[in-house]
Amino acid sequence: MQIIKIIIKDLKLLLEKKNLILNELKMNNKQMSSNYLLGNLWNIIFLFLELFIYYFLLVIIFKKSLFGETATFIGVLVGIIHFRLINNIIVNSARSILKNSNVLLQFKINPLIFFSVEFLHSLKQSFLFFFIGLFLCLIEGLNINFNIIFYPVVFFFLILFCWGLSLIMTVILTKFKDMDKIMSFFFRILFYLSPVIYPHTLVPEKINFIYFLNPFAIFLSLVQSCFFNFSFISSLSIIYCLILTVSVFLFSHLIFQKNKNKFFKLF
Repeated sequence: MQIIKIIIKDLKLLLEKKNLILNELKMNNKQMSSNYLLGNLWNIIFLFLELFIYYFLLVIIFKKSLFGETATFIGVLVGIIHFRLINNIIVNSARSILKNSNVLLQFKINPLIFFSVEFLHSLKQSFLFFFIGLFLCLIEGLNINFNIIFYPVVFFFLILFCWGLSLIMTVILTKFKDMDKIMSFFFRILFYLSPVIYPHTLVPEKINFIYFLNPFAIFLSLVQSCFFNFSFISSLSIIYCLILTVSVFLFSHLIFQKNKNKFFKLF
């Protein structure tokens, strides 16, 4: 199949250029440290500010215990960390080609290289949030349950879906630059239409079918089930999410391959 050949070709390219990708990652880290007073600490500060706002509203103002025996602080923390992972990866990766348009015009470099660098950079930053979040969860008394063994599988498919969707958004954003504003607005809506600051068990059953058409709602629900021992959502929703994830990943490379040579004409 053509799609499989394209993906294998792209993987070979990334492996061949791994040294270039690693060097670009180091340059990104140095630039982040030198151009900003607090460097990567800004992301951590914003994370805790956002967490404090929702904790203040849910626990202090409304006095809600939304996550059962689990502290609301832990539930909100896990949700925000994973949503920021999704948001940062897709938004930053989608902007990668436009961000490096001057370099692409001067040097013959495959655009997938810059996309990969931005994707990995965003993922690396998110791991820092994970470690901090895990530490805070353990301090607050998070009870590890059997469902946690499924988390690596859920996380793998989440990253796979983000990769595919980011590639598609890269093509769209390069053609229609105003999509950047629409994308930011879309993620603001997505925040409330996905179980980030509330458990998926609160969603009324009568709207489950519509609610779980949103793949991010499915992924975040599965994350909650892994961490908080909630019942898993229906197998039909999980199968739908798996098929969608694989389809997005496969076709994203086909779309990117067909459009990458047009990028230079659009800058």
